[in-house]
Amino acid sequence: MPKAKKEIEMCQYADHYLSFDYDPGGLTNIMHSFENMVVLAILLNRTLVIPKPKPMYLLNYGPIFHKKSVPGTSSIDEFYDWDRLTKFVRTTRD
Repeated sequence: MPKAKKEIEMCQYADHYLSFDYDPGGLTNIMHSFENMVVLAILLNRTLVIPKPKPMYLLNYGPIFHKKSVPGTSSIDEFYDWDRLTKFVRTTRD
């Protein structure tokens, strides 16, 4: 069997997961990382594991808050059209 065909068949298993976690950087870094993970999950036919909501740098804490924290957490699904995204990639919560 040709190598390319074997690799494609290996990617057809649906019970594998790809985990995503927030980068300690700002929102742009988090969004770029997440978008890359979505593409990988689609290409590798994996279920994307989304972390629980937690404080994000420059959204809930950081230097712009003058050493005070804004209560609450943020989640990656606040920034995307989740209904549309889940048509293309399987997701689950951490």
